[in-house]
Order: sequence, then C-alpha cells, then structure tokens
Amino acid sequence: MKRNGLKLALVFPVCIFIILLSVSLPVSANRIYGVDQYGLNIRNIKSNLPSWYPEEGDTFEPFHDETIPRVVDRADIFTDDEEEQMKARIAEITKNIGKDIVVVTDRSDYKLGHELYCYDFYDYNGYGIGDDYEGYCLFICMDPANRGGWTGATGDKSRALFTRDNSNALDDVLYAYLGAGEYGKGVQDWIENINTLCTKGRPFAPKWYPSNEEIENYTWKPNEDTDRVIETETIAEVFSESEKKELNDRIQKLAKLYDTDIVIHTVKDDYKIGLQKYADEFYYYNGYGFGEDHRGIVFVIFTYNNIGNARFKISAYGKTTEVLSDKNYGRMVGHIESMDTYYDCVDRFLVDTEHMLRTGRVAKTFGEWMFCAIISVLVGLFFGKRFLNHAKKKMVTVKIEYGADNYIVSVSGFDNNPAHGSDTLISTNVHRSKIVRSYSSSSSYRSSSSSHRSTYHSSSRGSSGRSHSGSGRRF
Repeated sequence: MKRNGLKLALVFPVCIFIILLSVSLPVSANRIYGVDQYGLNIRNIKSNLPSWYPEEGDTFEPFHDETIPRVVDRADIFTDDEEEQMKARIAEITKNIGKDIVVVTDRSDYKLGHELYCYDFYDYNGYGIGDDYEGYCLFICMDPANRGGWTGATGDKSRALFTRDNSNALDDVLYAYLGAGEYGKGVQDWIENINTLCTKGRPFAPKWYPSNEEIENYTWKPNEDTDRVIETETIAEVFSESEKKELNDRIQKLAKLYDTDIVIHTVKDDYKIGLQKYADEFYYYNGYGFGEDHRGIVFVIFTYNNIGNARFKISAYGKTTEVLSDKNYGRMVGHIESMDTYYDCVDRFLVDTEHMLRTGRVAKTFGEWMFCAIISVLVGLFFGKRFLNHAKKKMVTVKIEYGADNYIVSVSGFDNNPAHGSDTLISTNVHRSKIVRSYSSSSSYRSSSSSHRSTYHSSSRGSSGRSHSGSGRRF
C-alpha cells in the first residue's frame, strides 16, 4: 500500500505538470484541425465559436505553421480535384512571391462577421510569412441568410498592394463567379489574380506588362520588330493574315515617309487598367516610337467580345501630339465610329493619319462637306426669311399730315400766312440698347460608383490585435 501510495504521489504531480505545460504552450493549428476534420460545423462549446478558435484570445501568442492546409473547405463547395489543384498552385506561387495565400469556406461566420472571421482564422492558425505575417486570406461564408465573403491582406507589403481600386477590381471578377455558383473556378481565378497583383502591382495585367522589379529597372529601348499590327488573345484576332500583311505594308510606308511610328493593337479589354493608361503603357513598355521623343501614334481597339461593344483609343506621342489636335481627334473618332468592320476602322484611321501628317489636319469626308453645304443653305434661307419679314413690318406707307403751318417760323420780310401748307411724315428712327447680363458658371463634378461596390477597410484589427486591410461584398 505504501508503494502504491508513493507511485500515486509521484504520478499525480507529473500529470498536473503535463496539463499545465500543454495549456501554457502556443495553440497548435494542427491540433485544432485534428478535431475539426471530422465535422464541418463543430463549435467550441464554451464560447459558441468555431473549433479552431482559441479559448483564451488574450493570452494568444502568434506563431507560424508551414504545414497547415492553405485550402480549408469547411462548407464543402469545392470538388476534391479543385481543392488539390488550389493547394498545389498556392504552394508554387508562395515560393515565388514570398506571401501566404489562404482560402477558407464555412457555413457560418458564427456571428463574428465576415471580416473578423477572415482575420481571426488567419491569425489564430499560424498563417503568414515572415515577421509581418505577409499574405492574403479569402473567406467565403455560405450561410443562406448571410452569404458573402471577405479578403484580408496582412503585412505592410501585402496591404500596400491591396488598395481600394485593386481590391474592388478583384472582387468584381470573384463575385461574378460566386454569384453564378462557380466557386471552384472563381477561387482558382482569384489565386492567379493575387499572384499577378504581387508580381506586377495590379490584379490584372497582360503578358507584356513588366513585373515590379522590371519596372524599377526599366529603360526604354526602340522596338525594332517590323510588325506594327499586334493582336492578343483569340477573341481579339480580328484580321486575316492577308489583311494583317496589307496593313503592315501600309504602315511601314507611312512611317518611313513621315518619320513617325504607327501602331495598331487589338485586345479583348483594358484589364481594368483604363483605356488611356493601357494605350500609354502598351506603347511605352513595348518600345514603340521613333527618336528621343518616342514620336508616333497608336490605335488600340478593345473588342469586348464583338464590334457592337468595341471601344477604341487613339494616342499620339512626341512631336506627333502637335498635329493630333482636338479638332483632328474629333474628326478621326467620327469617321471611325461610322465604320462597320474592324478592318474598315483601321483603314479609315490610316487614311486620316496620312492626311493629318501630310497637311496638319484631318480632311472632311464628302458626306461631311455635303452636310455642311446643306446646313449652310437651310440656315441662309431661314434667317433670310426672318430678316425679310422683319423689314416688311418696319416699312411705313406715306401719309398726309395737316397743320404744317404750326411749324412755320415768322421771319421779317416774308409772308407768314401761306395760303396752304401740309406735313409729310417721312420716317421714324428708333434706337435700341442691348442689356448685357453676365453669368457665372460653377464647376460640376461627376462621381461614378458601382451598385456592387465592395466594403473596403484600409486598416482594421483582428481579435489578436494584428493589423489588416480588407474588402468584401455579398453574393
């Protein structure tokens, strides 16, 4: 009995020590998931929170866990293949960008709210790279009464890229997928867009767009390729091979004759860069332009799937800007908008460009001249008739006036009483003074907003106290 009592006396303190040690150690994300993997809605019984949530948030100590899954589909909206593809792609991207990428779905936000759920899940489960815990986390809530999501950015570098414009552009595309029920495709696309954001500074960018490092060290080099008709993507390939060759030949002759670079570019859309900025950066980063001033002109067609939705941008650079005046630009636009095919648009652009470089102006078409002539005739007839009617109204019929003798002045030596006298009213003079009024006009401002605009917070804190930036919306 004494030996058994001694054993109990030794074992009991050891057990107490192990229990205290396990409580004092940082929360292990793997241990949390070891419980949660058997159910999708297991909650912490004491706090009515998800099972991964720590019991004592105040005593939480941050940690890194490289082995924790980066895709946690608690709502079961991805197929097994989609989930494996996401995990593999995230692992590949993370090595290149040095930032974590995390995706979590759930059937509820446990009354935390989408934003706080996203931040706390990232913080409390060991995600993030480096001392700043750099990375991005996407939370998708599938609660039918509270369906939506939130993207959080953590760390100074990640937050600096996650601006209001970039986050809203990301959400525009992501939530179109989610709203259509294409969860796997939407998240896979989001992962690629986060990669583009981190490597090129914006969430959407064409292949030719340089990376952040290339931009910092970029120096303009003349593009010696003779091809000046550049098409990208299948949907934007609008010319046949014969048309493309014919256009290139015309461009080369004009460029040599007027010492001005001329570029034609077709693309599906502007990658949310903006039409003007896209045209400028396409021209600059691809080395177009002649001489030190990079003189030239570019015609970019944004096809947007079909010519009915197509838009275009004409931009001049260097000395060429001196001839592309507002009037010339307006005439060019008017001519191009009247065309029916992409080839006709480019053909009209080249005709106007040649005339502008040769004479300094864009010529009017025969139809425009006829229109001006007809308008001039109609205006002349209209005002001529008005002036004629106005003159007729002012004409006065000559009439006899009596009592003219009242105006006769008596002068010595003359007969002051003529036998008969009469007055005749010849005309009337009327003077009108124009009252000039001055008006002051105030500047007007237009603000554009989307009905699907995301909620954006540039700086907010999770329950752990760590700073995040984020945005989200319902779907």
